[in-house]
Amino acid sequence: MGGFLFISLTKKYFVFALLVVIIVISIAVGKLLFCPVIMDKNFFLQLLKPKLVSVEIGFITPEFRETITIKNEKDLKQIGKVLPASKIIAGPIKRREIFWWIKLNYSNQSSANFLATKGLKFYDPSEEAWIDNKELVNLLVPFTNRLENNFFGEFLDWNEVNSLFPKNTKAEVRDLETGIILQVFRYGGIQHADVEPVTLDDVQKLKNIFDGSWTWKRRAVVLTIGERRIAASMNGMPHDGGKIRDNRFIGHFCIHFRDSKIHKSLQPDPGHQLMVKKSSGLIWNDLKYACPDDFVSILLIALSNGDSIVARYVFDDNEIEKSHFWTAFAKKIRFLQINEIRTIEENETRATVKAFISVYFFDPKKNLQHHGLRIKLNRPNTESSWTADLENLATSLESQGETVEKRSNIEDIAGCYYEGE
Repeated sequence: MGGFLFISLTKKYFVFALLVVIIVISIAVGKLLFCPVIMDKNFFLQLLKPKLVSVEIGFITPEFRETITIKNEKDLKQIGKVLPASKIIAGPIKRREIFWWIKLNYSNQSSANFLATKGLKFYDPSEEAWIDNKELVNLLVPFTNRLENNFFGEFLDWNEVNSLFPKNTKAEVRDLETGIILQVFRYGGIQHADVEPVTLDDVQKLKNIFDGSWTWKRRAVVLTIGERRIAASMNGMPHDGGKIRDNRFIGHFCIHFRDSKIHKSLQPDPGHQLMVKKSSGLIWNDLKYACPDDFVSILLIALSNGDSIVARYVFDDNEIEKSHFWTAFAKKIRFLQINEIRTIEENETRATVKAFISVYFFDPKKNLQHHGLRIKLNRPNTESSWTADLENLATSLESQGETVEKRSNIEDIAGCYYEGE
């Protein structure tokens, strides 16, 4: 009897509880259907909105392949929370000022793509407008900083590097653009590091970095010693002595750092110093705030090195599409010697710079001495960096100037002027 009563009571309580649940659900549904004013107007949107599952960030420069992906749920939740607060601001995009690409990936397989300046001013290509969102900037800065720190090297002075990388020790070298990594052995050097590829495989990697040919041209690299990553620049020309006998590399090549010098002149090499700035990630600030003299100096050194990445930040947006023209023209030049650069005219939006230079082409008949080549620069306002006209510059370099006397020791000139070994 007692057991029967217990079962009856249990059934009654179960039915009662079920009725309560049904009533609560009915009230909720009723509010949703008939009382939308009581509910948050974004309630349905939040239910339907796909979940942010990752955020990818990378360099807009295609040669810089390093990326970072945000997957932490706490970080994603914060990013998703501040996104709706974005303000759309109309305005033209300056492509050469774009530094990052950002991709938001959602749970429904959709994605949203944004561009950003180095300082994280966002641009939405789908809206063709800029986005103002300071909270989003604060959330993404730690990740862009981490990406830069992982990719670029420290801007360390040669005296410090000299102690970190003593003679008869090995280090790892990563080419900034190709990502190729090789091992090097420090053979010697007082004003900079004279190094050798360790193995035959390292020799081949070095040659691949320079498109299969030995050359004095400079490359931005990062030298890794233990846990330290250091901004550096190297040439690709085997010369003079070395210690390793089984790598089929006759001599050594050179790696420069901040304020290192060439051995004969005891002066810093402008080409190497520019590449060190590039491998440290500081070159873009130099370009943005450069005076006309310094801007033209960067432009001509980049041309001598055949550096198309720097070129994209030197020429106007309308010229960026012609970067292939720059690359093809740079391949004609063996080296370019800067004797003097001075500004002769400057206002807020225009400047004229005179460059006294010697251009040595691979075709010696084209070698020219320029006694005051005029290079015109433009910018829309004082907040913008200077730009140059690519094709006019190329035409002037090849046609305006006096023929340089043929030199039989052109390789020595190229090596000694730039390297001084």
